[in-house]
Amino acid sequence: MIKKRIDLEIKKGIRLIIVKPVWDYPVTRGALIFHTGAYKDPEGKKGLSSIFFDLLNERRDIIDKMENLGARIKASSSLTKSFVSFAFLNAKLKKSFDLLIEFIKQFDVDEALLNIVKRKKNSSLALLNEDPEYLIARKLYEIIYPQSELSNPVAGLKEDIENIVFDDIERFYKEEFLNAFLDIVVVSSEHWKRIKAFVEKITEFFSPSRIKMPTSPEAYIPQNIIIKKKHLGNVFVSYVVPACEEGTSEYLPLKLLSYILAEGSFNSRLVKRIREELGLAYYISSNTSRGFSVHDKKFRGYFEIIAETGKENRERLIHEIEHSIKEVFNFGITDEELQTAKSYYIGVERKRGETYKDILNTLMTERLYNLEKNYFMNIKDEINKVEKESIMASLDRMKEKHFSRIQLVEEEIE
Repeated sequence: MIKKRIDLEIKKGIRLIIVKPVWDYPVTRGALIFHTGAYKDPEGKKGLSSIFFDLLNERRDIIDKMENLGARIKASSSLTKSFVSFAFLNAKLKKSFDLLIEFIKQFDVDEALLNIVKRKKNSSLALLNEDPEYLIARKLYEIIYPQSELSNPVAGLKEDIENIVFDDIERFYKEEFLNAFLDIVVVSSEHWKRIKAFVEKITEFFSPSRIKMPTSPEAYIPQNIIIKKKHLGNVFVSYVVPACEEGTSEYLPLKLLSYILAEGSFNSRLVKRIREELGLAYYISSNTSRGFSVHDKKFRGYFEIIAETGKENRERLIHEIEHSIKEVFNFGITDEELQTAKSYYIGVERKRGETYKDILNTLMTERLYNLEKNYFMNIKDEINKVEKESIMASLDRMKEKHFSRIQLVEEEIE
């Protein structure tokens, strides 16, 4: 899968990872990961960072030249990290990297382009506000990350977007984009020194000065929330509890627990019981994730179970989910359930290294979650090390907190 890995610090605040796979491929893939995002948006201008990276994608002067070289480049943003990803033909590597430098160095956008992007953003937000799963996720963020005014942490708020002017965009470019901590990951069969030389030219324009963000899993969640929406039809029920995902000690036990409860399709407890045996839900799943509190600048993770059902089944669905949660808290999991979950995730992780894109994504995940170096190289061994006791320890930590029950129901029209 991986023949060689080089980890370098280009300069303070800029790290480079170059991976050479065991097989040659005519394309080099990579990403610039900026340690900035929506958490840096100023009050009254939520959505600024998202619009900035959308503007980069509107640089048709660069993107058209890239396409003529058979190259691709795309910018995107999230809550705490933002990305410029690329795929270049090895035969045209120098010209492609030169264009990437131009893409970053010359921020050539204007007021008219900004207004076009703002209109697109408002259209996207209007669609999101009609999406039930988005409404659940928005409420989840408000609970997990208390006192945050971000109802959509990444895309922003419609009323704020109107306040964003061109001076804000230029300020973000100079003060945030060029000064953020930067991870660069590249997957290529080219010699690593050649890649390093290209990357060093890119990093000449960056001067990282931002302080790294602290981590914390702690958060308190209230017990019950009901969201009402007109013309909804089905009911959505979500359970969420704070859970830490820092490093292998907590990350893998929670991933395996998620599979055992509802992520593992027909092998999972809740799917078998609630959907297959009782027919109470059209959809039920679980997941574990991690995000960033805009309010106190701390990472927080959470574990969630979500289901969709008809109005007539809501109360019985709630009873069955809560019964299953109590059952796993009180009696744990079986050896067979743990082994099935391990086999599933070992199979999933094995597939991660089959293409250059897979390898790049694992490297980005490693940096995004601050996991150990070569975390996914050793993932099979780490998965096999997980015992029932470590999953029960994660469950015990959950019991000390409070599950939140979020219900999205149809508003009765008087």
